[in-house]
Amino acid sequence: MKITGDRPSENTEALHYLNETEAEGKIVLLYENDNAVLLVTDRTPFHPEDYSWKDQPGDKGIIRAGNVEFVIKDTMAWPIPKSGDILPPDQITISRPDDTHVMVIAHVVAAVKIDGNPATFSDINANSLIGQDARFEVDQAYRRELNVAHTTAHLMSFALNKHTALFWKKETRQDSLGNPNLDANAIAQSKIYPNQSKDTYRFGKSLRKSGFMADDFVGNIGVVSEEMNKTVNAWIAQASPVSLEGDSLRYGTKRTWKTVLDSKEVSIPCGGTHVKNLSEIGPVEISLQYDPEEKSLVIVSNVLQKSPQAKLQLG
Repeated sequence: MKITGDRPSENTEALHYLNETEAEGKIVLLYENDNAVLLVTDRTPFHPEDYSWKDQPGDKGIIRAGNVEFVIKDTMAWPIPKSGDILPPDQITISRPDDTHVMVIAHVVAAVKIDGNPATFSDINANSLIGQDARFEVDQAYRRELNVAHTTAHLMSFALNKHTALFWKKETRQDSLGNPNLDANAIAQSKIYPNQSKDTYRFGKSLRKSGFMADDFVGNIGVVSEEMNKTVNAWIAQASPVSLEGDSLRYGTKRTWKTVLDSKEVSIPCGGTHVKNLSEIGPVEISLQYDPEEKSLVIVSNVLQKSPQAKLQLG
């Protein structure tokens, strides 16, 4: 293990909150072990995979500093303790970062070039890179495919809540459209892929005790699926702007996703990346599958049409 640079004193400035894909910053830390090379900067437009809720994967792209080019294959959130040993992300055991840690965004290096020629990390003078200006270029095509999938996942959740409202026999918390929030009550896992999201919901005893009539829902799952598809595609056609709002750009601070559906502003807590307008998404196809043995519902949302965009060449 080799660490070059000083322990960060504050969370990384996260420019992906502004939907940025290009920016400049300074290198503050390089971490190397047998399994990975991690590069930490004071600010970055690269979106990381979250430490606790691993829904959206990390960005890919290129970081350049002087005559050195780093090809980035992944980006992740990294809790670094304010004192004590600095451990790599895969050795950290805390369930959720707290005020004893600084949350940084770590870029996972796949390859290195010096003056345009392939090199190894050992060829680099790591000390000379600390404090050096760096230029970031996120793979824009990959980012866009994640943007449309993540925004679609939120639209799907509002449609799910809307078309399952009649299956509640007790009052429960509502979403910002005023419907019973099945999504928040039952979500177990959400995964974002290029042009696709996959959400898993648990229909266990606690959900049924809270008043959700799961058997009635399952008996009408085909109708619910059909109505959800109609609703989401109608919302996309409304072409409402999308925003991600918050008080700070420091990574890990609270962010809120907002748009307008049927003339009403809606919101969901979220720190991922999204389209700027619903019209960017194109037609969507949503499928629902219920597993009676697992008592789980899996919803897959596929974006069927996307605008062509040049892809950043990696390596």
